[in-house]
Amino acid sequence: MVTQEDFERARNDVAYRNRFVDEIELNSTRKYVKKVIYELKNRVISLDGVPAAMQSCPPLRAYFGLSGGKSTIKIFPRAFLPTVHLKLDDFLSTLIDHEAFGHSRLAFEGVDPFLPQEVGVMYEHIERLQKRNCSEQYRDQVLIELRKLLTGARKEC
Repeated sequence: MVTQEDFERARNDVAYRNRFVDEIELNSTRKYVKKVIYELKNRVISLDGVPAAMQSCPPLRAYFGLSGGKSTIKIFPRAFLPTVHLKLDDFLSTLIDHEAFGHSRLAFEGVDPFLPQEVGVMYEHIERLQKRNCSEQYRDQVLIELRKLLTGARKEC
């Protein structure tokens, strides 16, 4: 189980990030996730033109509507920036509530990753983050992202 102190260490010590990521407990979302990895090089740019903090990579079988496959979640350096995740719960909310329970669960259920799903994932994310001790900055950012999706200022994944 990781702590806020562990998160701070990972934020400041790039060499510790792999170990930090390995120690994260996914709990009930483990059945949707094959592995979580830290990648130093980020080649994923969000639709807003900003480097992604995390990415759920669905298994090939999900693209054919086949259920049961587990996703790999990649964590990129941006995830450790205080402007993205101020607290450990902010980080865990993105990882578990959004990537694992949202995108990875849908892929596990065989939902085609090419179908627009971000709005639904964001609504579920908002419901789940209410149970965490997230920073107001993070809560506000999640609501801003949802508002962008609903107004068309940000395209769906």
